[in-house]
Amino acid sequence: MYQPPLTDEELQAIRQRCEEATAEPLATIGMNKGRVAVFFTKGRKAILLAKYYGPSKAADAKFASRARNDILRLVAEVERLRAESAQFISAAQ
Repeated sequence: MYQPPLTDEELQAIRQRCEEATAEPLATIGMNKGRVAVFFTKGRKAILLAKYYGPSKAADAKFASRARNDILRLVAEVERLRAESAQFISAAQ
């Protein structure tokens, strides 16, 4: 499925949503009977953020607990590649 390139404004909006989201460290903890929980951890304190139910939900919980940092890294990589591409285009002209 074709997706048009992200605009600079869309990329900035993604970055902003990530930065406004709960900062890590987040932890996933397996519970009994296919339940997994995602916690925000600070020192010895842990705050429950979400529960996932079902045997395949451990992957969902791990994804959710790491998404903020992963997306911020991807946004930074897109920005780096765009800057590098602009340099190549400028040098070629």
